[in-house]
Amino acid sequence: MTRYWLETRLRDGTFVCKIPFYNLQFEVGFNGTTGIRWSTPLYHELVSMTTIRAGLHEVWVMRNGVCVAAGPLWDISVSTDSRSLSCSAQSLEDYLDVRLIQDVDYSVIDQVNIAWDLISDSQARTDGALGIVSGTLGTGVTRSISWTTYDCKYILEAIQDFAELDDGFDFWINPVTRAFNAIYPRPATDRGLHLVYPQHISSYALNIQGKYTRNRVVVQGPDPSYDVGINTTNRALYGLREYADALKDAATANELTAYTTHVSDQRSDVSAYPTLVLRGQGINIFDTSVIQYGDKIKVTILDGYLSINQQYRYKGAQVTVNKSGDETIVLYTQDLREL
Repeated sequence: MTRYWLETRLRDGTFVCKIPFYNLQFEVGFNGTTGIRWSTPLYHELVSMTTIRAGLHEVWVMRNGVCVAAGPLWDISVSTDSRSLSCSAQSLEDYLDVRLIQDVDYSVIDQVNIAWDLISDSQARTDGALGIVSGTLGTGVTRSISWTTYDCKYILEAIQDFAELDDGFDFWINPVTRAFNAIYPRPATDRGLHLVYPQHISSYALNIQGKYTRNRVVVQGPDPSYDVGINTTNRALYGLREYADALKDAATANELTAYTTHVSDQRSDVSAYPTLVLRGQGINIFDTSVIQYGDKIKVTILDGYLSINQQYRYKGAQVTVNKSGDETIVLYTQDLREL
């Protein structure tokens, strides 16, 4: 049986208390923050402002003795009706959403080095230590950018801006090592993982977005240039559907054309990302030899209306733990066209 417990700690890693809990649910993923939610009994000898305090403590989710999620405890709702504390924390990345960038100017610096420099500079300020260290930094794309204190730009927002670019990266902070990882190019390893409904998938959900597909894409470059991409096969099937985008800092016409082609390919079909509820304990999402962020997963669902047999990227998961310690794991996927 999987054994879970929760610990509160200070941001320097100092252990505070092993706290009672129930209704535990948390997410893991990349390129942003994920949540941790649970309830704690209101009347318990281990529950006090000393052991669990919003804004001060971190919560560490321990699974079989290994930390699988961690981050700042931001919110506690106290209720005498339910005789409980309803607690909400965010992953370690959320610390970067309460840190602002001060005056900096980067000229032709690798994007992932800029991201790490922002974190490092923030931690070097008075009382700024978060224990975050440099992990894997996959370099390859340089950028020139500056921010002033007046901009009031949060570090997390700036890093996400880079990550979301066409030649951006995937990033996350490992809860065990507190290492910041920024991977370029975005990982898409095929480990041969194949999930089939209903053998490995107990249930699924799929949101099919018909308006997503477009067949005439207009992309703005530096004023007044623009480029147009046309998908005649899609246009004949769906009728004319247009989409506007922009790459105003494109250095060359070829760069603008390449980006237009990429956007046109992304929009060549409807958008549909399955959410999968895994069956039993067949896949250990916490074992990096089995699955890692960004890995390709082949999904087969042949079930009445749906006929899916293709690969997606592993985006993250939601874990719900019942009173017996049994896990329900919901897997989130991403379209490979977004690479």
